[in-house]
Amino acid sequence: IVFEQWRVPVFVEPMRRYDTAAENLKGEAHAQASAGEQVRKALRFVIEKANAKVDHLPPPPQTQAAYRFDVTFASMDGRSLYAGGGSAGMVAGSNIGA
Repeated sequence: IVFEQWRVPVFVEPMRRYDTAAENLKGEAHAQASAGEQVRKALRFVIEKANAKVDHLPPPPQTQAAYRFDVTFASMDGRSLYAGGGSAGMVAGSNIGA
């Protein structure tokens, strides 16, 4: 059963290349940290919005404190970016890096 589905577009920009390997590594580390923070913010926004109003939904199973949810990664044409398809199953309130 799917109650909601969100699509968060992600655009990947080519890495800037520097004159030395050390500068490239430093630039890559900065880009990874920045991208990670942007993804955390987007996921946090979606989770907060999705959990804001749940009073109209049936309660989660008694074995769970919260609803389970899936995060999937797909290309623009909808194909899964996982090698075998599928998704990363999670429980609402999971630590996504506060």
